[in-house]
Amino acid sequence: MWAVISQIPVPDVVARAGGMLSYLPVPSPLVAALALTVLFGLVWLLHWSITPSSNQLNLYYNQSNPLTLCIPKRPPRRVETTSSIEHAATTRHAPLPNVAKPPSTTQTLPKRLAARCPSLTDKAKAIFTPSRWLFNGHLQTAAVTKLAFFKGYDVDYHRELVSLPDGGAVALDWYPSFEEQPDSSIPIVLILHGLTGGSHEFYVRALVQWMTAAPYHYRAVVMNNRGCGFSELLTPQMYSAGYTDDLRFVLNRLHRQFPDTSMLAAGFSLGANILVKYLGEEEGRCFLQGAVAVGNPFNMLKASEILSEGLLGSLIYTKVMRNNLVRAFLRHKQVFNGSGLDVDLVAKSRTLYEFDDLMTRRMFGFETVRDYYISASSSPWVRRVRVPLLCLNSLDDPICSFQSIPFQDCINNPYVVLATTAHGGHLGWFETGADDNQIKPWWTKPVGEFIAALEGTQVVTSGAQAR
Repeated sequence: MWAVISQIPVPDVVARAGGMLSYLPVPSPLVAALALTVLFGLVWLLHWSITPSSNQLNLYYNQSNPLTLCIPKRPPRRVETTSSIEHAATTRHAPLPNVAKPPSTTQTLPKRLAARCPSLTDKAKAIFTPSRWLFNGHLQTAAVTKLAFFKGYDVDYHRELVSLPDGGAVALDWYPSFEEQPDSSIPIVLILHGLTGGSHEFYVRALVQWMTAAPYHYRAVVMNNRGCGFSELLTPQMYSAGYTDDLRFVLNRLHRQFPDTSMLAAGFSLGANILVKYLGEEEGRCFLQGAVAVGNPFNMLKASEILSEGLLGSLIYTKVMRNNLVRAFLRHKQVFNGSGLDVDLVAKSRTLYEFDDLMTRRMFGFETVRDYYISASSSPWVRRVRVPLLCLNSLDDPICSFQSIPFQDCINNPYVVLATTAHGGHLGWFETGADDNQIKPWWTKPVGEFIAALEGTQVVTSGAQAR
């Protein structure tokens, strides 16, 4: 199903009405209180009159040339119960005895998903029903920020600082730590956060808890970009939407440390763009067994243009992102002294475009912001991805427009599965929880199922698939 989101200009009558407000008398406190009471009453009635409709998830993939996977027949892992975090008891892997290499079988990717991913493929279960409280994409998006410190999603990370070749550093936040669970055979899922985010973000902690609890029992590691996640910036270089060298360095390092451990990855928003671009650049050289990109902007230029043209995009979203970037920049401003950047001018940038013009494109050597956006886009790299990849996007995402999704490239590549929902906002997908007053993320179900379905598998390539 395709959805069309129209751009609605602000009528002139709104501007005229705004000018007339200055001539109205200031209401008394009693009148103001009554007006607010009526307003909240109308909102309450609107809320209960709206029953969110269920969204059937739409799946796009290559049906004419399906990918074939080699799947080992392994005995189930033995687990032992240990300490738990607040929301639920978790279980951890016990080291397995030495056993002979098990036999394997083959299965196409669509059949594998049909067998292991009901939240993606089962029509009765591949459904997202938005919470009654969050009935549109803007509310779903706002909830992601408001739930930054949502109770019940606490994670006690163990931080590891990784030095980079140029003198910079990234912070890796592990859960569970190797002190808590020393078994190095536990599958690892690497998580990449969004713009100016970190391991503290709600969506990151939600996935960490989901993948480390039953039935998966994985080990999660969050890669905090340079200067993110409350880490120090050591060199006058931050990160960008298209800079993949840090991710490449970290993954190569993890592979050297754990050569026999299953490794998968998940990226959100800007992190999703970086991950997909990296996968395309590496092509068949990547050792990840599977990857997930959630809320990927894909085409940075088109997504930026659409966002800036929209009313809420230009008035709210781009300004919030600009404010977050400037705040992150000022937190490390002493590092940029003598770097050639005008620190004061960057701090005074009024829009996201201005920040990228004064800061990002100069830092990474681009002539214009347009050149930077084009180069940073992951959409041209989708066709080169050679790792099973799930792309999950919402068609009402107010930040990463559905118009930027490369539908045909996703369908043509047998390694890529694209899943879309009509609603969900940007990284939201909140559904009703245990009762009507609670909400919980829905997206963890299809993401967790996909990651687990690919764990331990290998791709059986053919000439057509290798192109």
